[in-house]
Amino acid sequence: MTNVEITPQQMYDLLLTIDRKVTGMAAAQGAQAQQLADHESRLRAIEAEEDMTSKLERLERDMADLLEQVRSLQRKVWAIPSATAIIAAAAVVLTLVRTY
Repeated sequence: MTNVEITPQQMYDLLLTIDRKVTGMAAAQGAQAQQLADHESRLRAIEAEEDMTSKLERLERDMADLLEQVRSLQRKVWAIPSATAIIAAAAVVLTLVRTY
């Protein structure tokens, strides 16, 4: 059977190597975590923009509906004076016809 001897210096060197690798992995993990946070913030901004776009589209539809309602009301309001003017003109014509 062969005896394997590991000196304290060899153990220390291996520990330093492991420490460098772990430190490198931790730095890479930190960079990935930061990249993930950046992606999440961009996604939130996109979602907020899409939400604003849908709100704007809804407001545009509401505005178009309101405009149509106003036009409809205007037609109804203008119909009353028009009818009144026609009746008044007919009354004047009838009065003139009866007197002559």
